Amino acid sequence: MEGQKRLTSFRVFEEKCVGCALCVAACPMKILKIIDSLCIMTDENKCLECGSCRDKCPERAITVTSSDISGQTAVSKKMGDRSNLTIDSNTKFTPIVKHLSNIIFSELKPVQLCNFKGSDVQEIDNFTLENNPCFVHLYNTDKIEKIAASSINFFGDMVAEVVCITPAAEYDLPYYMMDWDESKDHIFFFCDVVPSDDIILNSDHLEEYFYKPLEDLYLEYSFNINGLTKSPFHWVRAIHSPYTITGTIDKKDQKSLDLIFDCAEKYLRAWIKLWQNAARLDPSSEIYKRINQRRKVISKLYHENDPGGGAIAKFLGEEKGHKIMTAMMPLTICSPPVKSVFARHTAKP
Repeated sequence: MEGQKRLTSFRVFEEKCVGCALCVAACPMKILKIIDSLCIMTDENKCLECGSCRDKCPERAITVTSSDISGQTAVSKKMGDRSNLTIDSNTKFTPIVKHLSNIIFSELKPVQLCNFKGSDVQEIDNFTLENNPCFVHLYNTDKIEKIAASSINFFGDMVAEVVCITPAAEYDLPYYMMDWDESKDHIFFFCDVVPSDDIILNSDHLEEYFYKPLEDLYLEYSFNINGLTKSPFHWVRAIHSPYTITGTIDKKDQKSLDLIFDCAEKYLRAWIKLWQNAARLDPSSEIYKRINQRRKVISKLYHENDPGGGAIAKFLGEEKGHKIMTAMMPLTICSPPVKSVFARHTAKP
């Protein structure tokens, strides 16, 4: 690990904690345990600061915050028994980004970027996190500003894989976004085709870019995948489309696993058809101005609020973490690094 690290501060109010273990089940890194009817964290070094434990606690007994420190982060004084808390080294993760990348290369014929928004991104093309391989690959092609395909392996306990396609400014194409965060027992899944225009103001945009290509797919997935829910983020719900598929899927449920894998691919193929037929906008038109203003707002909201930035900055340092998040997120503007705002926001399950 490099750069300045952050120490996670995990606190449980003993008078509130009832030992229900909902926090233990929610933690993607499996570093929480109930001892003597009290939740403890066994390894603060591995905390993603995602807030899942805090958000699942019915008694509001948990707080999670972070602060900058130099050097290595400290380990909890209450280590406890760590048996059965980490994934077996033979655990296999789903190569979803590799699968989607093969489709993207076949259909879009992109070229890889070495520089994005004036920043050299070659150092994040391939890197390691505690000896686990990670990558953030950036590409572009006709009608597209950026294709980001990334995989971040957190200690072998969880792999976060993301594909985000940002359309070029001259096209009213929506974004394609897929987030697949896989641990030993569960997968947090998020997939959407995100509107570039206001779909209420522009009924044609709703009809052509969402209803026709996605309605049948959405009805199939939304009624047949167990574990789907609404995003806990109010700003995400405001940005994304009515066709979002998201939730936490039990890996023992093979039918639901097959369906989310299929959803990621089918939504991508639907987006590619939209890309094939997209026409250039008139830069002087009102729709061009409206679309690019909305995209700037989307960029700003993701940059300031996405909880993933806290975990990446904690393990890789603020500067490299900022470069990775800027590369991965649906940005059309490039902002300076900002401090984590984790404490002000709820997190995904």
